[in-house]
Amino acid sequence: MQVLHLGKTNNNFWKSEKQKRAEHFFKLREKYNSDPIFVKIRAIIDSPQDKSISSKEIPVDDKRKFLGFYEEIAIMVNSKVIKEELAFYMFGYYIIKCTELEAFRAYIDEDKQYWGVLTRFIIKMKDYDNNILKNQFDYDKVLI
Repeated sequence: MQVLHLGKTNNNFWKSEKQKRAEHFFKLREKYNSDPIFVKIRAIIDSPQDKSISSKEIPVDDKRKFLGFYEEIAIMVNSKVIKEELAFYMFGYYIIKCTELEAFRAYIDEDKQYWGVLTRFIIKMKDYDNNILKNQFDYDKVLI
């Protein structure tokens, strides 16, 4: 008779799942940091004149790609591939800031029926941001 050691097998399964989540996260981060369009948009957001950036200065395809990346993050959060707190900690700042730019707000509002997942994600990220401002963000939950 063979005895199954479910504890050890189960532990290996969870380690494997955690490793897969880590790999997804590191791929996202690499794409985010190396894509020239993302670098350009983050530079625009960080510029002192960012409020005056018009929609024409950021090509539609670049906006779509940047917002689409965030929609991928939202889907990964919804699918529990990455944790919400980690998504906020690593990527939340720029999605919140880009929605303060008319160039992005107008684009999202124009086709809001197609940006439902992203819009809900932005609301969640803003909630986390408000918790930081109130000193209520739990940094211990920033895990893979």
